[in-house]
Amino acid sequence: MYREYAEEKEGIGEYNGAVEFYSKAMEAARASRDRVAEGQACHRLGKTYIEVQQPTKAVNFLHEFERICKEVEDLQGSGSAFAALAAAYQSVNDTDKAIYYLEQFLDIATKTENVTAQGEACCALGVIYNRRGDYKKAVEHFEKNFEIARSVVSSGAGDTSLVDSSRVYLGMARGNAMMGKYFMAIDVDLNSLLLWKNNRQSLA
Repeated sequence: MYREYAEEKEGIGEYNGAVEFYSKAMEAARASRDRVAEGQACHRLGKTYIEVQQPTKAVNFLHEFERICKEVEDLQGSGSAFAALAAAYQSVNDTDKAIYYLEQFLDIATKTENVTAQGEACCALGVIYNRRGDYKKAVEHFEKNFEIARSVVSSGAGDTSLVDSSRVYLGMARGNAMMGKYFMAIDVDLNSLLLWKNNRQSLA
């Protein structure tokens, strides 16, 4: 019930209301000793706090989500935690930690054979390396993202716009690499990009 109310608030952009109901969901999960539901509530709270630009609170809840996923041996949930943590740290320009968590996210996406998530991680890493001026690594990650996008579309799991955008990112990164400077910006919202969702038990 709390989750449904929170999602309604989140859907219309009332993030403070969403925080209130996700907090109640977390309290209910703790009262019933449901660690899975508690972890999911922490995940939602963390992502919502990113939306309201309170990254410190976001990080605290997301690390708790990460710990719970490890405790209950939820590999896919851990991937979601790493993706959200990467977005949270990127929001405060801590690119070292953002890269660390994106690499963890990519590792789990590879282990779980989630091709779409692998593409998201490679694209996000490419964006960060491009902004840092490490164009060689940016190109490497955008090349992987492009190949993944083509594979996804050819399998019928995505539309051609995925390949088109991946081609643009790769072209821009290659242009920057050839110019040897930050010639073309690649503007991607990492929080919106990292959309990998996990199918977990509903909240209390």
